[in-house]
Amino acid sequence: MNHVRLHALDSRPDGDEWIVGRLATGRFVALPEVGKQALDLLGQGLSTTEVEERLRETTGDDIDVPDFVEALVDLGFVAEVDGREVASPPPPNPTLPRPAPPAGPTEHSQAVPGDRALLISTTLQALPTN
Repeated sequence: MNHVRLHALDSRPDGDEWIVGRLATGRFVALPEVGKQALDLLGQGLSTTEVEERLRETTGDDIDVPDFVEALVDLGFVAEVDGREVASPPPPNPTLPRPAPPAGPTEHSQAVPGDRALLISTTLQALPTN
């Protein structure tokens, strides 16, 4: 693999990490700064070899960018590899169940139950008038 084209990704800093993901699929990951730098360089159209060289220059470390790209493919962040379209995995299932609707009148209901309406009416009639 030499060149990749990424899907549109959203990112934001979160302490020492970056939260990066696709709103379209709901997949997000936390990346260290060097991971965000690799994404930015790949997004600029640099080859995986060029990204490795740049990261080695800036960090002093050898980063396995092809391995990183494979992880990005698994996450559905990569649209193409060397001009070939990459199938995206299906979006994950929601992690929180949808709440069930209330079974009947609740304390926050707009309708006032009959016994409360009678109590309010009786109280208002019993108040002395001046």
